[in-house]
Amino acid sequence: MLLTALHVFPVKSLQGFSAPSIRVDHRGLAGDRRFLVIDAASGEFLTQRAVPAMTQLTCRLEGEGTLVLHHASGHSVSVAVPSASAPRRTVRIWRDLVTATDAGDEAAAFLSSFLDAKVRLVHAGEGYHRTLVPPLGSPDAGHDALGFVDAAPVLITSEASLDALNERLLLRGAPPVPMDRFRPSLVLRDCPPFAEDSLQRFRIGNVTFHSAGPCARCTVITTDQVTGERQPEVLTTLADFRRDPRQPAKVNFGIYAVITSPPGLCSVGDPLVPID
Repeated sequence: MLLTALHVFPVKSLQGFSAPSIRVDHRGLAGDRRFLVIDAASGEFLTQRAVPAMTQLTCRLEGEGTLVLHHASGHSVSVAVPSASAPRRTVRIWRDLVTATDAGDEAAAFLSSFLDAKVRLVHAGEGYHRTLVPPLGSPDAGHDALGFVDAAPVLITSEASLDALNERLLLRGAPPVPMDRFRPSLVLRDCPPFAEDSLQRFRIGNVTFHSAGPCARCTVITTDQVTGERQPEVLTTLADFRRDPRQPAKVNFGIYAVITSPPGLCSVGDPLVPID
């Protein structure tokens, strides 16, 4: 297996960017999902599940101190990473209540105007803590290693797995879908379909990972990452052959992973090396 793509999503549920190589620490790829869009009144986190218009927004990092937000209409805004003295907000992400720093009124106004809702942008800065509670068997249970990801720092898929899904979509008379529907951190090639499912401990570059179990998918994979339009047959087709045998209500594609080494570097073209 070889690493064929690295994807970073600085703001959860917005479009991100690809990189030829990137530093990886216990929270995942550097800068990945460190920002979050929340409802201004409730502090509840927002994603494409409920707000497909988020696909119209792209973000990238400039150095370590600036986030650039760009809308499909051509409008952009630069946002400074909040300082330690920035106002703090209580945020709910899934079952977790966390303290995050507010990214300011300009970012909030920009996002609110395009999402047709009053929202704020927050950052996992100083004072932010969210504990990883991975499946039984992972060595990092309890490690404070989560940004604003759903379940674990890294999500891994493979080109062959996507090809297997697309073959079934075509047989169904539906168009194939690109990998961006699955929003992976790392993409593998030169392996059989769903070979990632059997990974346990492995190394890519000088970073060591441990599987944290399968990733159960939701309506986000039905959402065109450019237009925001839904394609329900993506999830129904995947459900035909990828239901979790232990929890049939869940439909899996890709795996989660935790980082078990000090910070290191992963690069496109690095081999994946299993560790006994």
